[in-house]
Amino acid sequence: AKPNLTVTLNRADLNHVMMGQASFDDLIKAGKAKFDGDRSGFDHLRSILVLFTPDFEILPGTAPKQRAAPPKPFEVRQQIDIEID
Repeated sequence: AKPNLTVTLNRADLNHVMMGQASFDDLIKAGKAKFDGDRSGFDHLRSILVLFTPDFEILPGTAPKQRAAPPKPFEVRQQIDIEID
């Protein structure tokens, strides 16, 4: 009946987070997302997620010669110029 944390944001902004173009903290600073409640569960979930890169080997012999470093969950991998509406 009473959640520990409520995260409020538009789906389009969530898409930016899922694609690594923005972080939740970026959206909060821009006034596009709001966390109400105890954020510790969210931070714990972020800390236990498995990190992977999109260049993983799907079929044997298809792995790239140089592997990319995995991004931190829910964080921007590199500075990307986007406008968050």
